[in-house]
Amino acid sequence: MKISEPRIDYKLEKRIYNLKKDVDFIYDHAFKEFIQDFHSELLKPLEFYGEKSLGRDFKFVTFSTKELKAKECKIADSKLSVPIFCGVFDSGNFFNFSGDKPYIQLSLHSVLVHSIYSNKIENIKGMKYIISNTQLKKAKNEFDEGRIKGSIAHELSHWVDGANYDIFNKIVSKNTELSRQELLKLKNKSVDMSYFEIQGQIHGISELKRKYKKQWNDMSLNDLFNLYTSLSSIANTLYKNYGSDVVLIWSRNLIKRLAREGLLGVNMKLTSDVSQLLEDISYRI
Repeated sequence: MKISEPRIDYKLEKRIYNLKKDVDFIYDHAFKEFIQDFHSELLKPLEFYGEKSLGRDFKFVTFSTKELKAKECKIADSKLSVPIFCGVFDSGNFFNFSGDKPYIQLSLHSVLVHSIYSNKIENIKGMKYIISNTQLKKAKNEFDEGRIKGSIAHELSHWVDGANYDIFNKIVSKNTELSRQELLKLKNKSVDMSYFEIQGQIHGISELKRKYKKQWNDMSLNDLFNLYTSLSSIANTLYKNYGSDVVLIWSRNLIKRLAREGLLGVNMKLTSDVSQLLEDISYRI
């Protein structure tokens, strides 16, 4: 099927929303205690951290976007007020915009959480006996304050965009900055390369820079991908489905936006060899 040049019939603001206050609020009241206990090797039974078990899923706390204080969030809530479910969910993080009951879901890495508790391991020292050092490093990256706050900012930005622009009911090809040649390579199949998804990724990265500001210019692009594991996941998925050319298209567009927002570290350089960005992040134990 021939892909025509995309027509953009609405404008999505390309800027970072000031969500820090609300990101901190959600993190502090939903995830902070678990993350601190994990790194202090003092994890308590999962029931201690939440409201109730939902089968394999476990809900920590439920918020409403009405509780958020940022200017952008108040405006978005006036147009689309939704609940925010925080906890451990197999389906992960997302903004569910379909149906008549939209909501935001924020989750810790469920495979890691269930692995810890199914093995009755309640500290990092114990985890060394059931996972490799590489996996342990990734576990520490996943259960990292900056990483969790990045996920919160990512989904909040989707909600703000959804409330203001109704972009999730638009065709993805209309919401892109890719050239026609790039679209032909992509075949218009991956949401991860879309205009609004890169917007979410940028908000996640901005939270990581907030925590690692002093180290930022010493970090390579590979360091960033290891720290923000969802970027590695995207790179792997694009590579498996479309090949290295498409990984480069996505990476270049991401870097272009990072540079524009002042988020690109001095050492975050991209080469034509994408192998450094491809990581095994399956966490299968």
